[in-house]
Amino acid sequence: MTAELVMLPLSGLLSDRFGRRTVLICNFALTGTLGLLISFSWNYWMFAILEFLTALVTSGSYMSIFILGMELVGRKKRAIGSVIISFVFSIGQVMLGFIALYVRKFRILLRIIYIPTFLVLSYIWIIPESIRWLLNKGRNEEAVRIIQKAAKINQKELSPKSIDSLQRCCSNVLPVESKGNFLMVKTSRILLWRLINCCFCWFTNGFVYYGLSVQSVVLGGNKYANFIMVSVGEIPAVAMTYILLQRFGRRWTLSSSMIVAGIVCILSEISLSTEHGRIIRLFLFFIGKCSISVSFYVLYVYTTELYPTFLRQSLMGLCSAFGFIGSMLAPQTPLLARILPSLTLLLFGGVSILSGVLVTNFPETFNIKLPDTIEEAENIGKTKEMR
Repeated sequence: MTAELVMLPLSGLLSDRFGRRTVLICNFALTGTLGLLISFSWNYWMFAILEFLTALVTSGSYMSIFILGMELVGRKKRAIGSVIISFVFSIGQVMLGFIALYVRKFRILLRIIYIPTFLVLSYIWIIPESIRWLLNKGRNEEAVRIIQKAAKINQKELSPKSIDSLQRCCSNVLPVESKGNFLMVKTSRILLWRLINCCFCWFTNGFVYYGLSVQSVVLGGNKYANFIMVSVGEIPAVAMTYILLQRFGRRWTLSSSMIVAGIVCILSEISLSTEHGRIIRLFLFFIGKCSISVSFYVLYVYTTELYPTFLRQSLMGLCSAFGFIGSMLAPQTPLLARILPSLTLLLFGGVSILSGVLVTNFPETFNIKLPDTIEEAENIGKTKEMR
């Protein structure tokens, strides 16, 4: 996790500089190679070094996938696009639990996990670069070709007039602060405060999400079964995310899910004094993991929509780094039980509720056009022109 903390902001900068698809393909190619090498480690130091390098190159992969997906679809499809990505992620967690349950030899387990990553190399021919990123970099001809290819695949014909109009439109798009980095956010007080709040929200989500995952294996019983059950809780969370996003928007969905997760964490301690405390506590863990999962899924969409294109992945990388700080601290929380048995979950609950309240300061971004400039990002929620 330390490697991911170091690399996440850098991964965002590289993606904003060289393209979402380019960084994504390189990440997965290196991840697969290093992962297979780990399975052949013959001593601890080789294992540790390769594990560190794997974490470095893996950092930002999910983030690149998510942002590329969001920038390839229209504003009305972003919610369903995010749900599809999140659903596949949840299925992957459940599969990992089942595979680890039956494959106890770590070398074989690593090979099963890492070999499929090479399938991402097919993205070279299957997945196009982000059109929005290409336009921001002034590579208008490539953007036009991708749009024409998309029309052909969808069996739609672009008339010569439409093509001419598209080319004129693209030629009028000027590169936007193409050499910018996340330090440019300090030029906008609005975006700076938004970033600080967003970083705390990511920290809280990482802290509570991974904290509940850690707690799930110390509940008693089969730790693999507990992990699988808590992971299964994320699947209905994906469906709930789409429904809530469409019905209540980003801000209130994120805020309420974090507050519910916090309340459930606190209630799970009360359940310990009951006759069926372990079963009730496991059920509350299920609800808590489901709620914080909804929060995490919404947070990815929300962060994508809050910042301009040329800073989008850089700032998401910075926010994700704070999320990993939270996830790094989460495994240490069981030690708090030495001070007070209920302190761990009370801490999760308090931090989650506080962050849920602070989220209400964000502007609503439901169905807006993704901002390309700092000015557009600042005006989210202030004008109707973004819709």
